[in-house]
Amino acid sequence: MTAQPEARFVREGDWLVVRMSGPYSVEWFLSLVSQIGAAVRAAPVTAILIDTLEVYGAPTDLDRYRFGMAPVNEQLTGPIAVVGKEPMLDPRRLGEAVARNRGVNVRVFTDEAAARVWLREQTGVSPEN
Repeated sequence: MTAQPEARFVREGDWLVVRMSGPYSVEWFLSLVSQIGAAVRAAPVTAILIDTLEVYGAPTDLDRYRFGMAPVNEQLTGPIAVVGKEPMLDPRRLGEAVARNRGVNVRVFTDEAAARVWLREQTGVSPEN
């Protein structure tokens, strides 16, 4: 039986935390960003944390470009922190650069604690507030 990708959406105070796991596919990831956009429009948040640590696969550069455009297309301005590891995360941060160059306040991290510190700096609040 082939593993299926999964995602859990959890509210932590004014933050949305999305925990992803399973095999990577570009269609799945883009669908999740669309779902994140719908969730944020339905119940606004001050920050978004996307955890891809349990996702496995190797996106292409075109996929990374599409990842960077996804929050732009969903009109998500951020702050958004993405946590993951190579090869899911690109050490060159191509997707991050694409999104940032189009006005999205997004950063990519390999450590969730560092991502949370950055989100607190961006928003001035912790998810517990």
